[in-house]
Amino acid sequence: MDKEPTVLQNYLVFVSLGLAALLLIRYRFWLALIMLPLLLFFLQLHVEELNHPSIGIAIVEEAGYSYVIHSYIAMAIAVVLSLIGVLIGWRRNKLP
Repeated sequence: MDKEPTVLQNYLVFVSLGLAALLLIRYRFWLALIMLPLLLFFLQLHVEELNHPSIGIAIVEEAGYSYVIHSYIAMAIAVVLSLIGVLIGWRRNKLP
């Protein structure tokens, strides 16, 4: 676990990415084309690491299942925040 981010670091990274996506997409809707792939890239990296046959087992053995659960919660928060930004930006551009 010395090479893995802590639970707090996971929350800080993913929530800040989600907030950045929310604010940027809300400001300019076309920024979703930049922010969403960037967010999905970081999500994919972390999910691959958690599901890796040897790394994932080592994470669970050293940090427990709570680390994995908190990681997925942090990633879900980032996705929800970015989707809220998409909805707000879409409604703003759709309404006169």
